[in-house]
Amino acid sequence: MEQIHSWNRLRHARAWWILGLMLVATACRGNSPEERAGGGAEQVHAALLVALRANDRAQVMALTVEDQQAARAETWLRMVQSYMDSTTTEGPYATGGKLSRVEIVTIEEQGAARRGWSRWIYAQKTICHVAELAQTSQGWRVTRFHTTTEACTHER
Repeated sequence: MEQIHSWNRLRHARAWWILGLMLVATACRGNSPEERAGGGAEQVHAALLVALRANDRAQVMALTVEDQQAARAETWLRMVQSYMDSTTTEGPYATGGKLSRVEIVTIEEQGAARRGWSRWIYAQKTICHVAELAQTSQGWRVTRFHTTTEACTHER
């Protein structure tokens, strides 16, 4: 049994390490000075996923547009934590088990805005989330974060 717990801790640490590496890689390949400094839409999207997964309210608020920051952060954190804490097999948050990994699928342009797609993989269910981002005077910020019934097939 202890060997299973050790294996799960190793997988969890590896997932965080990979997500951190993705943040560094996307920060290094930005085209504009803001993107190279870590303020691009891809970096903000990746940072949002880390903050939501870690239940980091302050960081979620920092990545959110200024109007209604607290309300948005609370709503998004509550939604993600409901999924992450669910072990039920029926109902709207039925994942059948804990979160195993989060995959960044892509960032797509929508005029001046961006949409960041992510795949959250649980024991019995995969959930696709979309983060909508806009350029503000503070850099890229998240305006909306939600689940979607569309398949996460927007590959990089």
